[in-house]
This record gives sequence, structure tokens and C-alpha cells, in this order.
Amino acid sequence: MAPKRKQKPEQQVSKASGREGRRFVRYCLVLLLVGVVVLVWLSLLSFSPDDSPSSNVFPPRYPVQNAGGLVGAYIAHLLLYWLGGGAYTGLFFASVAALIMVLGGRVNDLAWRTVGAAMLITATSSAVYLANPPMANALGSSAGILGMAAGQFLLSRFAEIGAWLILLVTFCIGLMLTVDKLVLQLPRFGRKAWARRD
Repeated sequence: MAPKRKQKPEQQVSKASGREGRRFVRYCLVLLLVGVVVLVWLSLLSFSPDDSPSSNVFPPRYPVQNAGGLVGAYIAHLLLYWLGGGAYTGLFFASVAALIMVLGGRVNDLAWRTVGAAMLITATSSAVYLANPPMANALGSSAGILGMAAGQFLLSRFAEIGAWLILLVTFCIGLMLTVDKLVLQLPRFGRKAWARRD
């Protein structure tokens, strides 16, 4: 068995400074994510359909009423135009991920979490469309382009009950992929609550 070589002090310092550098970059990225999430929440919650770039009024209202300013108005308009109600679902999970990272945790299996969040966004937007399809046919509806496209596809292939069933399954699978540990613990919580009822 070969004896272990001791590391020189310079090597130990370079490893420590490399870790410090990565930690610094991670903290900066987490703070950037938190800032973006807060800006998007402000933009969505203060959205006005009369702000620029909307074509509801001509000329567009100036100054814009959005709490995020002109940039916030554009962000909110684009998210609601394309994703509709699913924008709030996506932003909720982005907020949870930001909170986990601020508290020092890590988001494991990022690819699966992203696929799950995309399924939840699609299911939410489509559910908004299915809840009131005739009113949601207009561009700029609360279903968004994604919800209108997916909802019309589901209604044309599966009728209303089948479409709702597919959305329910899609939502459950998306939830499982996004927050699997919480979903897997729900039966245990249910059993504990059932046992305490006596």
C-alpha cells in the first residue's frame, strides 16, 4: 500500500479558494433568480391590459400602470399572452425553487423538475380554456395561446369529460415530477390524520 502524499499548502489554498469562488458565483446566481422572480410577480400582479404593448387602446397608455414599469408590462403581457393562467403556476414553482436555494438547499433532478413544471403549466392553461371555451377563443384570453391550443386539441379528440380526465392525469404526473417527495408522503400524512381522529 502506497503512503499518502501530503498536499502542499499552496494546493490546499487553491482548492479552498476554488470552493469559495464557486460558492460566490452560486450566491450571485441565487440572488439574480430571486430578483427575477420578485420582478415577475410584481409584473403579473399589477398587470393592466391597457399598458403597452397591448393593442387594447390606441395610443398605448403612458406612463404604464405596471409596478415593474415598461419592462414589467412587457414581461406580464408576454407571459399571459403565451401561457395564460399557467404563468402563475410556473412562477409559483420558480418561487419555491428560489426559496429552497436561498435557504441553502439544492434543486435535485432539475431536468425532471422542469418537465413536471411544464406539464403543470400546460395543464393549468388548458384547464382555464376548458372551464369556459367560448369566452376563451379570443386572443389575449386568460387561457393564453398554449391553453387555447391544448384545450382545442383535447376537446376535438376526447370531448369534455375525456379532456378533463387527461388534464387531471397530466396535472398529477406533473406534480409527481415536480415535488415527488411531498406527493409520496401524502398517504403517510393521511394515515396519521385518520388515526388521530378518534
